[in-house]
Amino acid sequence: MKKIISIILIISSMNLFSAEIIPEPYKKDEFPKYLLDIRRATVIFCGAIPLGYMYSSIVGDVIIDESGILADIEDEEINNKKIELKILSSLIFAGVVMIIDLIIEKLFKR
Repeated sequence: MKKIISIILIISSMNLFSAEIIPEPYKKDEFPKYLLDIRRATVIFCGAIPLGYMYSSIVGDVIIDESGILADIEDEEINNKKIELKILSSLIFAGVVMIIDLIIEKLFKR
């Protein structure tokens, strides 16, 4: 099995040391505008998730603990519920940031 894997790796690496390939730059009309907008939105959404989780951790712990929403549930269920609330709030935060960015981009691109 090791010999087969080594042969496959050697064959696949032969292409790396062959003639140098120069990538062509993208043409201006290669991608439609809506694909670029979708890509920008997904990058912003994925980038805002960690920020949303951090903000929900800072604010959420204080709100949940003080109000006693989860006071009657066991400790393990409380931790799971807190994590679910933080993830859900971070996804909502990321979605709101993405939509705000789309609106601002559409307003100022005109």
